[in-house]
Amino acid sequence: MTPKPSPSRLPMALPRLNALALSVAFAVGGALTGCSQRDMTEDQAVDLLAKRVQADGLYPASRQGECLSFEVEQRLDARFEIAVREKHGGPCPGDPGTGPVLDRFEVQQDGGKLRRYDPIGGAYVDYTAPSAGG
Repeated sequence: MTPKPSPSRLPMALPRLNALALSVAFAVGGALTGCSQRDMTEDQAVDLLAKRVQADGLYPASRQGECLSFEVEQRLDARFEIAVREKHGGPCPGDPGTGPVLDRFEVQQDGGKLRRYDPIGGAYVDYTAPSAGG
């Protein structure tokens, strides 16, 4: 009497092996390309926004550079909400006891896309640099 061949367990294990192989491939791919944008820190988001605001000349020269501050108000899964404030005191004009909000922005972690808060519409909208003419 010949023994019956036992059913192979390999077909049942294939989906698990495939999932494991895909997980390893994605992990290695991410390690080779560096940090993903989802790993953006608050400091990186603020730096990106500050550089863009400066490059676009969004505010009058009197408010550029050292007379602006950036405050992360909220970090959500895919974005940072950042307030742009006027700094007062020292070389910056105004009452040192105040720091009015000039603007609010979202910095998307996936690609660093900027969205600016529209207070009239009550929502963030895609940010575009002001035109040279005004």
